Amino acid sequence: MKKHCVLISILLLFFCYSCIQENIRNIYFERNNFKSTVKLVGEKINLKGPISVVNYSVVRDSFVFIQTSGKIDPYFIYIYNFYSKKIIASMARKGNGPGELVSCRLSYKNNEDHKIYADDVTGQKMYIYNIDSLINNMHNYIPEEIRFPVYALDGVDFNSDKMVCYNLFYLDDRKYGNNISPVFFLDKRSGMVDPLLQERCKNFTFNVSGGEVIKSPFFNDVWAFHWQTNRIDIFDNKLNLVKTMKGPGIYKPLYQKNSTGMIMCKNHKIFLSYISAFATKHAVYAAFVDINNVSEREFLPKPVEIFKFSWAGDLLCRYQLDQFVYYFTIDSKEKYLYASVQHKNFGESADLYRYKLQ
Repeated sequence: MKKHCVLISILLLFFCYSCIQENIRNIYFERNNFKSTVKLVGEKINLKGPISVVNYSVVRDSFVFIQTSGKIDPYFIYIYNFYSKKIIASMARKGNGPGELVSCRLSYKNNEDHKIYADDVTGQKMYIYNIDSLINNMHNYIPEEIRFPVYALDGVDFNSDKMVCYNLFYLDDRKYGNNISPVFFLDKRSGMVDPLLQERCKNFTFNVSGGEVIKSPFFNDVWAFHWQTNRIDIFDNKLNLVKTMKGPGIYKPLYQKNSTGMIMCKNHKIFLSYISAFATKHAVYAAFVDINNVSEREFLPKPVEIFKFSWAGDLLCRYQLDQFVYYFTIDSKEKYLYASVQHKNFGESADLYRYKLQ
């Protein structure tokens, strides 16, 4: 009888521990769970720069990296000085030659990282610019070039040898998912990843996948913000999943495979949640747009919210913005948020706005 009691006690303890672990790993939250909510009104900043702009990244509170989209501009990126109010340099030349980019996705998401990234998805390469060396040497500076697989998105430096990237083959779906992690390590020297990664991927998920990757400046924790679902994953320094946060709301996208084998959302529905993220020494910020099960005809950009989390995953503040913001950065003292504002007509050039956080 005593043996049975001991066994039952052990089972109960194990069950309780499993429940606790499950609660730690999976957190569901709503907007009212944030400690505070603040409404922000932006101030437009007029810059005399290139005509067709898709992204502004304010770096060191002094420089604006302006990403262009038009065919007229020979460079993808121009550097604007806030103090002199002039463009002081250009980088990422457009073209197919050595050191040139066919496409460009500018990324600066951690003001402790001191690096800015230019991701050429079409050319399957990435250039990493050290901001100090770039500012000091300008046109004589040669960035670090990384071979980038087609399924890698939004890579950031993990250490001197490797990067961590979002995996476009990832999809959270029982039928069409590839049963792989949303993040992976990329060897910076060889451009190699796990050779079995692509072999295991039977479904082409690029049309319904995507996300942002943030790395902690202290603990090497990695955060993945998913574009299509309202979910945030936190990984340790070996990319083991530590915590998942879902919210706000409920997202249930349904998928189907079209005649070419691509995975698409059923009935041409659009799901868009966490569209960009930024890290500081003290917190993680994410832009949440909340486009949930909307038809393509009904889709319109709307003002976003910026969620502020502690590095432990605490829900600190919910900022309600007055514009549709796609890219944003936070200044070094966390007093201002600088944002690229997209208008209803996506063909228009983006505007730079500043929001006072405190």
